[in-house]
Amino acid sequence: MDNVLDIFYEYSINNKLLDRKAISKILDIILKNNKFDDKILYIITKDSKFDITSMGNCNILGEFDMDSIIYIYYWEMLKSIRKKKYLTNIDRKYELNNIEIMFKKNMLILQTLFHEVEHVKQLESVKNIYNNSIEGKLYQYEINYIYPHYDIFDKGIISYYSSLIKHEIIYNNNYNISFMERMANIKSLEEIYKLLLRLGNDYSKLYDIQREIIDDYMIKDYSNGLIGPTTRFISNLGYNRYFTKDDLLSITEKLDFDDRIIYGFQISEEEYKKRIKI
Repeated sequence: MDNVLDIFYEYSINNKLLDRKAISKILDIILKNNKFDDKILYIITKDSKFDITSMGNCNILGEFDMDSIIYIYYWEMLKSIRKKKYLTNIDRKYELNNIEIMFKKNMLILQTLFHEVEHVKQLESVKNIYNNSIEGKLYQYEINYIYPHYDIFDKGIISYYSSLIKHEIIYNNNYNISFMERMANIKSLEEIYKLLLRLGNDYSKLYDIQREIIDDYMIKDYSNGLIGPTTRFISNLGYNRYFTKDDLLSITEKLDFDDRIIYGFQISEEEYKKRIKI
């Protein structure tokens, strides 16, 4: 990832926002490092094709679709970051200079790129018939729900828009607590944190902020008696052959606290109170 760090640093330290050329170079590097460069196309375009209000008011900055194409909505990015000095509430607690603010803005762009490549990894992991991990089972569950006629082992692709309308509405209403989105967010945030650590102590403020953002994201969707977002997501969508009620009970009994909070399963009140003190 050295070249990614170099591009990110050079733009940020010179108070420049990552442009289309830089985004293209970074995507080339990330895809090549993950051996996806001969499988995945990407398109950097102006606007999102999503009706953002139908996706829980999420700010859609990128998308990976089942035709193996990553879309990066550059104009949506600019609208998201140009208007704001502080991109998160956590940023407000720190006194950031102009260069640090530019680093933060470029971190948001980088996160979008890592996030969409994480979705590629998710689909690839599901295609591995020997993947019986918790993540693998939950990815299978979610993909089967969105694309009920899609065979993950068949090269034939069924479009998102051919899935059942009822499924589409229910899924969109629960998009904010999607397991695949949760994992793509956590892992992309962690990727940026690892990059920031390599910048050294002069940038400790930035990686302290990033660590706090990750910890805050882990806990923010816990509610209703500390039922985890993934537990609610599965309950709202319903069980299927890829993930049953027995699977949920078995998994939550086996996982320790750190794994349960990463995956978004239920935690105790004592665990919650301990976590928010971090």
